[in-house]
Order: sequence, then structure tokens, then C-alpha cells
Amino acid sequence: MILEPPGIELALAPPHGVYPSGTMLPPSAHRWRKVLWVLGLWTFIGLTSAGQFYYSSLALETPVPWSRAWRAALSDWYILAVLYFGAAYVSHRFPLERPFRFGHLAIHLGCSGLFSVTHLAAYVSVRAVVFPKDHFAFVESFNWWFARRFYGNLTYYWTFVIAAHALHWYQRLREREIRAAELEAQLARTQLAALKSQLEPHFLFNTLNTIAELVHDDPNAAEQTLTRLSELLRLSLKSTGEQEVSLEEEIAFIEPYLEIQRLRMGSRLAVCWQIEPSALPARVPNLLLQPIIENAIRHGIAPLPAGGTITVIARCGNGRLTVAVRDTGVGLTLRPDGSVNQGVGLSNLKTRLDCLYGTRHQFSLRNPPQGGCEVSVCLPLQTNWHAITLTPPIADIGSEAEARRQ
Repeated sequence: MILEPPGIELALAPPHGVYPSGTMLPPSAHRWRKVLWVLGLWTFIGLTSAGQFYYSSLALETPVPWSRAWRAALSDWYILAVLYFGAAYVSHRFPLERPFRFGHLAIHLGCSGLFSVTHLAAYVSVRAVVFPKDHFAFVESFNWWFARRFYGNLTYYWTFVIAAHALHWYQRLREREIRAAELEAQLARTQLAALKSQLEPHFLFNTLNTIAELVHDDPNAAEQTLTRLSELLRLSLKSTGEQEVSLEEEIAFIEPYLEIQRLRMGSRLAVCWQIEPSALPARVPNLLLQPIIENAIRHGIAPLPAGGTITVIARCGNGRLTVAVRDTGVGLTLRPDGSVNQGVGLSNLKTRLDCLYGTRHQFSLRNPPQGGCEVSVCLPLQTNWHAITLTPPIADIGSEAEARRQ
């Protein structure tokens, strides 16, 4: 008689509760899909074993009908599929890992014998149903299979134990990776929130200092500045908690700030906007422009008696968004070691860019050939398709700047 050897499941299942990203299927659907996948795997292995059994019987000139070969093989493999989960449960309940416990080994030795006997008893019983025309005597058939399959089944049990341990270790590794990624993301969010909370008081204190300078010299300008400040605070509260906004929203936020600076500096400050319309919906870090423009005014334009012009540029190309702020001020002052004192605002901005984009962004601070200073930020182009298209008063500001330059 030709024996029908069982086989081994080597399928790797994903960790419990971890599903492919982007899926909208409920957990029950995932469970059923997993069951069907496992059933299909065991069926494939069973049919492969049936084919081997069938062709080997032909080679030995003891042909077995294909209908008998596949029924015998699938009966064997489906029983093993059920018993595998029992072996996996015992492996999870009594793992063979450090610190090593001889009690667990003894339990596995006993379970391996029980596994083999259970498989043989189930297989003999199922054969009586699958092949009803065969002469069936349970005790004689069980003894016959016991002499030929008992020790082989022990090998299959320990193979299942090894596979179950490998799956368990893989799941723990995946869970550690997920926890590490969650902790890293949480740390990044905490760091970004801290940086943003550090920047907002810095910006507010500088604005209050501007108002203090105007109170005695120009009370009307101070009153207008307070009005602009209230508008700034309203916009700031509106975007609280958001790390990214559209460039259009960022421009709308910076305009009251520029109005405050124009009230303080008068005709000494001109602003020119060169914004591509396609760049307005692009996502940028919240408070991207404010520290750059503040740095340009305080350290570039304000020291000059005649003042100067700030040009804000935004353009898209090759999947990137480039935002640059250029001034006609005094330019960068280098330290003896060649470095630049960037101050709180720019240092904070660079750290936030590193947290948000990593190596996917570029930040440059230089003195252009025509003089002054230029700060440029290049980001991945991410469009906010849900942004409401508004028409910012860019043309008015640009025309005002042109008039002042004339």
C-alpha cells in the first residue's frame, strides 16, 4: 500500500489586529479573508501531495485513481490543518524560549504523542466516510497506520511548533516596530507643538514691542496696530494645532503682520509679491513666512535709513514648492568661524522643517549677488485640494510697493 504523507504549513500570518494600510474592510471581513487564505494554502499543498501520490503509484505500476488520490490527500491535510492550530496554541501557552523551562519541554513531549494519536484516529475515521466501500475495521486500520505514521507525525508536530514559534517571534517583532514608530511619531508631534508654542510668544512679544514704540510717537498708528494684532491673534487661534496650512492661508496670516510693520516703518518698507497661482493651494508649515519676514525686517531693512524692499516668491516645479524671501537690506553678517547667527525664529523654523520633512526639504540662507539677503525653502509639493480658493490682495500690495519705489 502506498502511504500518503502529510505536510507542513509555513504560512506567515500578519500580527493580530494589524491590517494593510488604506483598507476599509471591517475586522470580520479580514478574519474571513485570512481563513480563506489559509484554507486555500492547505488545499494547494494537499492537491500537490495528491499529484505526487498519483504519479508515484503510476511509476510503481500500482495505479491509484485520481479521485481516490485527491480525496485521501485532502482528508489528511485538512486534519493536519486543524491540529496545527492546537500545536500553535500549546506553543503560545508553553513557549520554548529563554529562560528555558524543562516543564514546558515535558508538556510538548506529551502533546506530540497526543498529536500523533489524535491525527491517526481522526484520519482512520475520516477514511471510513470518504471511502465507504473499503473494508473498515477501526482497530485493525488504526494499528496499521500507527506502525507506519506515529513517528512521522511526531516530526510534523515539532515542525509545527517551530513554525508557531517563528510566527510568534515575527509578530512580536512587528509589534515592537509599530510601537517604536508610534512613539517616534508621538515624539515628533510633541516636539513640533513645543516649537510652535515657543514661536508664537516670541512673535507676540515682538509685536507688543512695536506697539509700545508707537504709543507715544503715533497714538493713531498704535491703535491701528492693536486692531491688526487682534486680527493676527484671531487667525492664530484659528490655525491652533495645525502643523501645515495652505500657502494661501499663510499669506492671509502674514498680511496683518506686514500692515503692523508698515505702520511702524512707513514708506521705508515696501513689499513685493511674486506668487504663482498654482502655488497657493500647496501645503506649507504653519508660521513659515512670519519668522523669515521678521528676520528680514529687523536685521535687513530696519538698520537702513532709507529702508528697503522685501520680495516674497513662490513657485512650483518638478513636484517641488520653492518659497523664497529676498530683501534689499544690509545682508548677512558672518561670525569669525563663517557661521550665521540665525536667531530664535529661523533656528526654530529649521528644526520644524527637519521634523516635518526630514531630508525631503532644503533650507538655504545666503547673500545674493545683487545684495541683501535671501532665505529659500524647498518642500515636497503637497496640494490641499479642499482649500477654498480666495483672492488675496496680492496685487494691491504689489502695486503699493511699486508706487513707493517710484
